[in-house]
Amino acid sequence: MSDSYIKGRRKSRVSKPAGIKMGKYLLPSNVAIPALMGFLFVVITVASAFEPEFDALVLRLTGFILFAGLAYAVRTRLKVMSVYVRLIDAFAALFAVTLLWSVAGYLHLYDQSTAAVSTPIIMAVLNLVMAVVLIAGVLLFEKDKPSTIFAGAGKLSAGLKIGVPVLIVGMVMAVILSYLLFDAGKADSGKLLSTLAMLALFSAAATAAGEAWFRGLFLARLLPVAGKQVGFIIQAVVFAFFLAGLYYLLTSSLLYAGGVLAVSAILGYVLAYVTVKHNSLIAAMLSGTGASMVMALPLFAAFLGA
Repeated sequence: MSDSYIKGRRKSRVSKPAGIKMGKYLLPSNVAIPALMGFLFVVITVASAFEPEFDALVLRLTGFILFAGLAYAVRTRLKVMSVYVRLIDAFAALFAVTLLWSVAGYLHLYDQSTAAVSTPIIMAVLNLVMAVVLIAGVLLFEKDKPSTIFAGAGKLSAGLKIGVPVLIVGMVMAVILSYLLFDAGKADSGKLLSTLAMLALFSAAATAAGEAWFRGLFLARLLPVAGKQVGFIIQAVVFAFFLAGLYYLLTSSLLYAGGVLAVSAILGYVLAYVTVKHNSLIAAMLSGTGASMVMALPLFAAFLGA
């Protein structure tokens, strides 16, 4: 008699793989759940953009309550989803930001004439959401840790010593250039502050997504194959063409896109070096946000005179 089965002994049950059945195919839960979270965020964000102020406020409040409640549940009763806790926290934070923006708009705390500038901000936030979802899906699928793509604190103090000053310099330069090149002095203070705040929000969201992709997942996967120097150059070139293409789509200006291409190629190399040296994306994200505020200023400067 075979050793694999003895009379009277129960056959061991083979556990079925977890996931969502889609016809003949099974979508793994570690891909399906982040994708569903991202889809829900995108649907609520896009729907809110086309709704009146109060309806948009209700939609974003609903999204925030949903993810805040889920974040609490996975820490208390819903332990089976604890692996997604960071992703859930990220979506709750994103909903909190959009909710605060809706509250400010409903209470007329910022100049409503600058509302049209929200298009590039929405694009940047959606890009960030897609980056978070896809990268989280990849890490979960590969059973990898965020620290392998430089998402940890690393050498935190050293990263902050680099990132914070560069961020401050970028913010100051954006303000100075808005006065020198775009007559910001002629705009009223409320419109100027609203435009600069939206520039900062766009830069932070766009930079977070870009760093997660290029200095995070892409660079981490490239280094073992290409080595440091070649890896730095490859990701910098890809990053530069991606960013230049994005700015061309937003402005239809070859001259502007060409300038972004040259600057972002150098920036991409430097940020890759800093990321690897300090084993963290913190310095790159802070520095990149400051640089992005200068590069993206022409996108928002037109609203100063609107």
